[in-house]
Amino acid sequence: MTMIERRAASTRRSTSTAPSTSTERATSTGCAVSTALKGLVDGPPHLLEVVHRSSRAWQLADASGRVVASLVTREAIRLPHSGVVTSLPGRASHVVVGAGSWSVGGARLRVSRWWSPARPSLPGLASLIDDRTVAELTKHWRAHLGQGEGLTPYADDVVCGALVTMLAARHRCAKPLAAAVTGANLESATTATSAALLRAAAEGYCIDQVAAYLTARARRVESGGPELAEVQRCRADLEQVGHSSGQGLLEGIHLLLHAPPAAGSRVAA
Repeated sequence: MTMIERRAASTRRSTSTAPSTSTERATSTGCAVSTALKGLVDGPPHLLEVVHRSSRAWQLADASGRVVASLVTREAIRLPHSGVVTSLPGRASHVVVGAGSWSVGGARLRVSRWWSPARPSLPGLASLIDDRTVAELTKHWRAHLGQGEGLTPYADDVVCGALVTMLAARHRCAKPLAAAVTGANLESATTATSAALLRAAAEGYCIDQVAAYLTARARRVESGGPELAEVQRCRADLEQVGHSSGQGLLEGIHLLLHAPPAAGSRVAA
């Protein structure tokens, strides 16, 4: 049993899939949209199905069943493939995206601004990469997919964290692994939402908390070690993401990079 399998077997999460009971109407003031969705939003209209909903986030799939976008509120974790709105309608089952807007529950949300999703480039991390773990991950990543409960199984989060780290560090094995992930039939092994996040990771995209933690680790390498407090703060922020998603992403990072001391420790990283 590998490291990923052991952790996935011991970690369980509970994720609510019940529809929101909110009666709030969708805002008409606009939608802040990730530039990763520019082709979709500025292209011809597409009918997308809401395949998972909570009070703070909807996952939207195309006709093939692939999650290609999400709508999230300002209180939610900002995913790389998301549009951010003030509130979500409670019962809409489909969203029309295209021609510069989103049509949701009778409201038309125009793009108010574009934002760039995190895509860290931190070659200074290369010196911390564990090549033995890279070899294991490259060989066995497919077998781990779908292990764990919830919308994004824990083992998938681990793979995402490791893959983004490899790409940020410009490791020589990162692009071949990313190509393998992109070309795989991910939906046959895991949830559609998790498959979307794996594809985003294969392009180097991640949530802001992952980018902040990796950046803090890189700054510590470059500065020779005085930024431990920043590393610990960013680590704590990442650990708070989701039920266990942040912990899974962090474990993926730490599979490749030696983990720094926990908060309160006086040991140098």
